[in-house]
Amino acid sequence: MLWDFRLVHQNIKIMKKIFTSLIFVFSLVVLTNAQLTKTLSKSVDLEETHTAYIMLPGNVTVTEWEEKYLRVTTTLDVENMGESIVKRLMIIGRYNLEAKKDKYGKMMVLTMPNTTNFVTIKGVDLIERYSFEVNVPKGYNILVKEGSNSNMSYAKAKLGEL
Repeated sequence: MLWDFRLVHQNIKIMKKIFTSLIFVFSLVVLTNAQLTKTLSKSVDLEETHTAYIMLPGNVTVTEWEEKYLRVTTTLDVENMGESIVKRLMIIGRYNLEAKKDKYGKMMVLTMPNTTNFVTIKGVDLIERYSFEVNVPKGYNILVKEGSNSNMSYAKAKLGEL
C-alpha cells in the first residue's frame, strides 16, 4: 500500500509541473499577442482657410463643435509590437499629423505622411490600424478621402449637411 501512495504522490508532482508550465506558456502567448492601443490628439488653427481636405490612412469620423479650430484624435492599434517600440516610433515622428495650406491659402490639407513607409523590426512587419475623429467648427467645409492609400474614392461633405 505504501508503494502505491509514493507512485500517486510522484504523479501528482509531475502533473503540477505540467499544469504550471502550461499556464506559463499560455500567459506568455497571450502577452506576446496583446494589442496595444494609443490615443493621440492634435489641434490645428484653421487661419483663413475655408475647407479641409483630409487624407488619413484609416476610418475618419467627422463631427461638428463650437470651437474655432480643428482637432484630430487618432486611435492607433498595434497588434504585434510592444509599447517601447511604439513609443520610439512616436518619438521619431511616424504618427505626426501634417497640416499644410494650399498655395492659395484657402484649403488646409491634413495628412500623416510617415505612415506610408513600411516598418519591419527584426524581420517582423508592423501591423497597425488607425481610426480618426475630426472635430470641426460649424459651417467649415470638409473633403475626406475615404479608406486607405489604394482606395481612390472620395467623399465630400459640408458639415451642415452631414
